[in-house]
Amino acid sequence: MTDLIGLLHRERNLDKVIDFVNKKYGPPESLMLELPSDWRKNTENIGDKDTFFYVLAKEYESRGSQIIAGDLNRIVHSPPLSKKATEIEKKIRNKDFEYETNFDGFKDLAILMSEIIRYKTIKNYNLLSSKKGEIRNSGFLTALNSSDPEVIIIGDHHAQYLKIHRPELKYTYLHHNTLFDNWAFHSNSFFFKTIEPDFIHFNN
Repeated sequence: MTDLIGLLHRERNLDKVIDFVNKKYGPPESLMLELPSDWRKNTENIGDKDTFFYVLAKEYESRGSQIIAGDLNRIVHSPPLSKKATEIEKKIRNKDFEYETNFDGFKDLAILMSEIIRYKTIKNYNLLSSKKGEIRNSGFLTALNSSDPEVIIIGDHHAQYLKIHRPELKYTYLHHNTLFDNWAFHSNSFFFKTIEPDFIHFNN
């Protein structure tokens, strides 16, 4: 049976998540994460610095786990970068910061800043769309049905969707006992939670 772990993905909690997985599973044979299908090419986007699941993928793939990309429809929420911003991002990745004049460097910086604002504005708007949310969540279900992983670790909103559609999954909410996480947990429970987890594991 597949174990489903929902959580609030904050990078400060990564060590606790890894410790939990190590103690319960060692390196799992197969691990589905909240990653797009092209995650190997897209480890860090200038518009979205959330690298939480990329770190988990690197950690467990290096230890023999098969990594399964679960977020197949992420594009419905995350807009593509403009061509110019993609070129600048490539320069950053390659550490190619050579400019003929300071003005050229400032011009690229201004383009990046405006692109990040555009990206976040569109993404936040998309996140409010229940239709787009349903499309994105359906990608997780498709990935699960086609791969049958040993363990799934994804954001709790997506985890609830999978539990509703696959009620046989053993669903654990991984709760981190910090002020922010406690606030987020109770807020989400009041406003958004649609199904209760089978277990709540408290990480102190």
